[in-house]
Amino acid sequence: MIRTTAKNLQELLEAMRADAFDDREMSQLPTFGGPEPRNTIEIWSWDETHVITGTHPGDYTIEKRDAQ
Repeated sequence: MIRTTAKNLQELLEAMRADAFDDREMSQLPTFGGPEPRNTIEIWSWDETHVITGTHPGDYTIEKRDAQ
């Protein structure tokens, strides 16, 4: 079960950087709207305009979504 009160990507990113989730939870992070990106490799969550991407807590970032 995911234990987060994040209401948007910024709040979720802060929790991810704090290493608040175990491996199982990382595969079940919430999303905040918009369609699923075509390629979700290294994309952990998204909203209508941005995605959280990265490979480990030290490099998670929020980036603008590619045009779909």
